[in-house]
Amino acid sequence: LVKISAFFKDGKFDKNTYVNVLKQNRRTSKEFEAQLKQDLLIAKVQNIFNLPLSSNEIANIGQLIYSQDKVSISIIDAKNTTIRPALSELEEYWEGVKSNYKSPAGYEINYTKVDSIDGKTKKEMRKIALKLYLKLKRDEKKFADSKTIYNASDFLTGENFDKVIKSTSGETLKPIYENGNYYIVELVSKIAPKVLPFEKVKSEIGYAFIADAKDKILDTKTKDVMDNFKGVDIGYISRDKQPTVAGLTDDEIAQLTEKIFRSKNQLGSVKLLDKAVVYKITDSRFIPYNNENDNTIITSVSDIKTNLISSSLLAELKNRYEVQSFTGSK
Repeated sequence: LVKISAFFKDGKFDKNTYVNVLKQNRRTSKEFEAQLKQDLLIAKVQNIFNLPLSSNEIANIGQLIYSQDKVSISIIDAKNTTIRPALSELEEYWEGVKSNYKSPAGYEINYTKVDSIDGKTKKEMRKIALKLYLKLKRDEKKFADSKTIYNASDFLTGENFDKVIKSTSGETLKPIYENGNYYIVELVSKIAPKVLPFEKVKSEIGYAFIADAKDKILDTKTKDVMDNFKGVDIGYISRDKQPTVAGLTDDEIAQLTEKIFRSKNQLGSVKLLDKAVVYKITDSRFIPYNNENDNTIITSVSDIKTNLISSSLLAELKNRYEVQSFTGSK
């Protein structure tokens, strides 16, 4: 308890600080110390199960992780596929996706800007703005300007923008400070998003149509290749040994390798940006383990081993005993 820095004063434990901190967090010393005992007990129990990996475990897991698969692949590239949709096809496509093409939500506002006055502090300017706010709220004065703002507005930003959109129509907000000036804002109305007309989004619809069409072509060709697979042998690959493959970038090869070692199937495919790769594992082999990877294996596998044991223990304890919480407030 006396080692917890939150309770220090002048570099050492201070009882008054301890009591005050607990009081601020609505805790009693009895509750806190009971929780501390529980935490220490759990830490001791968890430490019992913090079992190091044996050299045999490291070697066996290392052989499994860094095993090699011999792979044949077939690359299907849709990059140069030419698709020229007719206007009627685009219109039909738009009908199915038009709910994704809407105008942004807008907010009609009235506002008056209170310009800063030389020699006046921010606090003094707020008092001036508050007097004007009361007159505007009582309709004793009219707003100077009006405009429509959107989510990407640079007129009001962050919390100030949130205040406006969360207000109700006809509500006059207290002075808002933005970019060195005060603004008094009244929300007139909220403009709901509307579906944009086809002519306005025709170019975007065209790009989306072509992308979807290419995607469907890739899916069809991928299925055909998988049904009648004849690939090119690229040799043995592993998690730490990636081949050079004509037609694939290093990033695409990395995605392919990850998919192969995550898959449970001998035959599969991975879809990339504008291409797909069908692969078939034709052989697998273990290689002599290189202990240069010990640290990587110990770091990842030890945590998994400890967490599995701890989780099992806690699940068993939960079945046997009532769970108590020390985080509730009174």
